[in-house]
Amino acid sequence: MDQRDLIEIEGFQAIPWTTTAKSKILHYFYIKEHNVENPSSLKPLKKTLIVLNVPPYADKNHIFNFFERCGKITRVIIQSKPSSADVTEGGKYFNKTSPPEGYKVAYVIFHNTKALKNALSLSSTKSQSLSTEKCPFKGFKQRLAEEKKDQFNINITDLQEEITKYMKDYDTKIAEQVKREKEMDGEPDDGGWVTVTRHGKTKGTPRTEAHEKRALLKEKKKKGNQELLKFYSFQWTKEKEEQLSKLKEKFEEDKRKVHKMRQERKFRPY
Repeated sequence: MDQRDLIEIEGFQAIPWTTTAKSKILHYFYIKEHNVENPSSLKPLKKTLIVLNVPPYADKNHIFNFFERCGKITRVIIQSKPSSADVTEGGKYFNKTSPPEGYKVAYVIFHNTKALKNALSLSSTKSQSLSTEKCPFKGFKQRLAEEKKDQFNINITDLQEEITKYMKDYDTKIAEQVKREKEMDGEPDDGGWVTVTRHGKTKGTPRTEAHEKRALLKEKKKKGNQELLKFYSFQWTKEKEEQLSKLKEKFEEDKRKVHKMRQERKFRPY
């Protein structure tokens, strides 16, 4: 293709499009190859195209149909702003994520590098309609009606599949966490500190609500038994008086015992 058909603005290539086939008003996507130092698994290098200036009324299907002419597309990701991190997409029934508002950023992941090169070779002078018979733009009322319909139309099979997938991902996450904790147990870090986990030989204290309540009750009971003795001077005086009184009583009792023993004493030579 002739280089004169390409328009670049700060490293991005301008790709014209119209809302409908009859429209003569041009809009532009700004595209370039997604190239970062730390790529995510969902956006592989040499296969991912970043698309800026995606209008609010366009969704994944519109972007998919627009770039499908370049080659096989694996996935389309839409975000509110560019990011190299992985994006967690919500399910149909659980963990639903609200779609980005306003103009968006799309990532088109192609099946191979050749399809990406075809996309980067698109003409900057020849426009294509974003809304087609296959994938037309939806008005606000139509989108609202479809959302309400999907809200009350529950497919048991899809729901079970989503639950199974969620639990499988959760189990995998927990297993990886346990594995990391076992590897860290007993190993000092750069500062010399040793991380104590509940999976190693020296198990840590479980930080549960029930355990914390038991610990607080035990501490409260312990403090209740430890009264402050002889804190004031009058307490010392009272304690001494009680001790003297007990000593006097014991002395008088011992005197009576001695007197009684003397009276009962008898001379027995044999």
